[in-house]
Amino acid sequence: GASMNVYPSSGSTLTTFYFDGSDSYDTDEYRWDLDGDGQFEYDWGSEENPTTKYSIPGTYEPMLQVRDDEGNTDEAYVSITISEDNYAPEAKFSVSSDSALTDKNTGTTSTNFTFNASTSSDEEDEYYDLQVRWDYDGDGTYDTTYSTTRTASTRYLDAGTYTVILEVVDSEGASDTAEETITIVDNDAPIPDFEVSPIAGTPGTTFYFDASDCSDNQYETYQLQVRWDWDGDGDYDTSFETDKTTSYQYEEPGTYEVTMQVQDPEGATAETSETVLVEDSSYPYARLTVDETSGTYSTAFNFDASESYDSETEFDDLWFRWDFDYTGENDIIYDTSWSQAETKTKYFDESGELVVKMEVKDEEDQVSYALVTVNLHWASEYLDYLKDNGIIKGYSGDLAPDREVTRAELLKMVMEATDVNKYGHSYEGYFSDVLNTDWHYSYVEIAAEMGIANGYDDGTFKPNNSVNRAEAMKIILEGFAVDVESYDSGTFPDVSSSDWFAEYVATGNDYGLINGYDDGYFHPSYSMTRGQASKIIALAMQGGL
Repeated sequence: GASMNVYPSSGSTLTTFYFDGSDSYDTDEYRWDLDGDGQFEYDWGSEENPTTKYSIPGTYEPMLQVRDDEGNTDEAYVSITISEDNYAPEAKFSVSSDSALTDKNTGTTSTNFTFNASTSSDEEDEYYDLQVRWDYDGDGTYDTTYSTTRTASTRYLDAGTYTVILEVVDSEGASDTAEETITIVDNDAPIPDFEVSPIAGTPGTTFYFDASDCSDNQYETYQLQVRWDWDGDGDYDTSFETDKTTSYQYEEPGTYEVTMQVQDPEGATAETSETVLVEDSSYPYARLTVDETSGTYSTAFNFDASESYDSETEFDDLWFRWDFDYTGENDIIYDTSWSQAETKTKYFDESGELVVKMEVKDEEDQVSYALVTVNLHWASEYLDYLKDNGIIKGYSGDLAPDREVTRAELLKMVMEATDVNKYGHSYEGYFSDVLNTDWHYSYVEIAAEMGIANGYDDGTFKPNNSVNRAEAMKIILEGFAVDVESYDSGTFPDVSSSDWFAEYVATGNDYGLINGYDDGYFHPSYSMTRGQASKIIALAMQGGL
């Protein structure tokens, strides 16, 4: 069987064409008619890969003929178009830099950019016959002369946006250009941050320091270097290293101001300090942990001081007391008296960040303390209100305020909040994916009958899908039978009066049920969370909608 390939498939009178018959099979000999005129330029033989040029423009149909050892023959044809004009090359280049940023087209005034035109090509010329030149700033004046060297490097001295232009020219003078945009910004100093554990100890205590949260607007964290001054005397005790973690032991009691300085690859620095308390060995060591660092009013926070110890007092002889809303050194009111209970479970009824202080006292009445911070979700009061009214339940005790609310969950919340009677409802099977064994079937079917929520064209309801903010406002307001109001354009930049949900957004906003995000947008397509839905429903119930 004859098989013929040719490269390139078209060209000019300057183009060299390469033929390949090696894919033919059951073949002993080849012969080639390269211009299709019936005359064979290569007679029977072993030539598989001839080459040729065509001196006259036009369309040619080269033929390959093969035969086996029994004299059987087969033929293959291709079509080649020869133009009078030379084809221009194709200019391409890539950008790389020494900044190690994911976006190779960005950097600072210290970034060295390298441009590589190795992927440029031409139909007629060999790769090494092409020449390139570069305009680094797009001002129309090329910064290099033509050269066969495909790479070039430069740095930019000023912040701004630059257009890099590559021009590629072939041996006939035909050319092509390609462009890339480079963005240069001023280098900011790094943002210093570190943690120390523990914050208090005794001589010989190993203090662990972690500066992994240092960041920079121009460089990745791993490119930053840090050094440490253990006693705040201005004389750094370590040299700059990329390792962000270390440890240190103090030999003498005292209060030490530990300073960490962070430096970026361009030499810009910033520093921050933390206080470490090293007490005489007669003081106990206070250690406090909590199993959950965030939650709601329904979250049981379990505090554990069992890792506290004293070098001279047995653990069973240590005493503890607790302050669950510690506000600072002037706060001397504790929520418990001294006891030997090293653990406490606490529910909170205040949103926001709360500091818990635990004091431990040894037999000599020497006292140390430890602090932990917990965060109560902003929607806690609304979640708690709905929970107290039997409208929501948690997931294994967790009300999951940041979890996306599903279509079925939202219907249950709305219908329970509006006292819709679901008892006595008979299963109708309106939707193929809502069965009479599902906990939510009555809510879904009653909501469909009331027109609060509809199914999809394929006959499904998708009860476990999340609800976006626009859909949720419609379900909630229609569930509360609120007359919607017209929307004033401009309230939210991403809500137009022509949007189907605009009136629901306007009504929710006018009743104080919703407001936008910090950026001023409503973000109707964002999924609504359980916390957000609880706030809207709780406010609607409390406002008597």
